[in-house]
Amino acid sequence: MHVFITGGTRGIGLGIVGEFLKQGHKVSYTGTSDASIEKNIGLLKGDYNPIVCDVRHRNDIVKAKDKALEVFGEIDVWINNAGVDQERDTIDKLSEKEIHRVVDINIVGSMLGTSIALELFKTQG
Repeated sequence: MHVFITGGTRGIGLGIVGEFLKQGHKVSYTGTSDASIEKNIGLLKGDYNPIVCDVRHRNDIVKAKDKALEVFGEIDVWINNAGVDQERDTIDKLSEKEIHRVVDINIVGSMLGTSIALELFKTQG
């Protein structure tokens, strides 16, 4: 089985990546930078394909999906895990930029990922 996971370089996402690998599955996962991906290379065991992707941008997700398909073939499971926390303050103290960052990654990124996954799964049958 081939599993695609956004936000797989730390926290819950990294745990999900590790568990699927332990079960013998092929895993493609995304991180926001080369640095976030490189820190886990060698720590994971199994067939994995790390991809740099910013889920705020549809084209980035499409490119990540295409690279995953190129490396491991059809995707069986798609997990939209990418997300960020807000600064540890009350919402009235958050800047407009910080609010947009949280919404764009957590909500827009998840919606874009779902849209792309649905298109893919319709073509895969």
